[in-house]
Amino acid sequence: MRRPKSSHVRMEPVAPRSHNTMPMLDQFRSNHPETSKIEGVSSLDTALKVFWNNQREQLGNFAGQTHLPLSRVRKILKCDPEVKKISCDVPALFSKACEYFILEVTLRAWMHTQSCTRETIRRCDIFQAVKNSGTYDFLIDRVPFGPHCVTHQGVQPPAEMILPDMNVPIDMDQIEEENMMEERSVGFDLNCDLQ
Repeated sequence: MRRPKSSHVRMEPVAPRSHNTMPMLDQFRSNHPETSKIEGVSSLDTALKVFWNNQREQLGNFAGQTHLPLSRVRKILKCDPEVKKISCDVPALFSKACEYFILEVTLRAWMHTQSCTRETIRRCDIFQAVKNSGTYDFLIDRVPFGPHCVTHQGVQPPAEMILPDMNVPIDMDQIEEENMMEERSVGFDLNCDLQ
């Protein structure tokens, strides 16, 4: 049987209605051991301290099991022409570092999402997570920022239009006279003799 290309495989959501929404915080904590100790934390600093303490505890029993494919990490490492050989520990280490990066940025974005009283992480949440972090500020140019980051819950900011003051009397003769002066100096003279 021929196996379909990975780009043609349709991924099914883990749970009903969980395609692109973050589950409720209680369900999120119970399903993911990385964030199981973050309970009722309102401050980002406190949440990050709890998160990293939890990661340090779990690092003690790290047996090289990662969620990212090691072969893909190895390919990315070999993209550098200066890299000749890669130790067997390096892909697992890089994979774990990428997992930590993804988890921390997701946690920062999730805290921003909650501060906006939403339950779905948007691009603007990821942008704010990167922008507000001194560690990840080098990614600001890489994270897409557009008009979607300006809107909050679909409400567009009011448009401002600068209109001239309507109470000022307008002297049309003066305006016509100014326009006549400008027209004379613009262009070229057809009666001019070119020899």
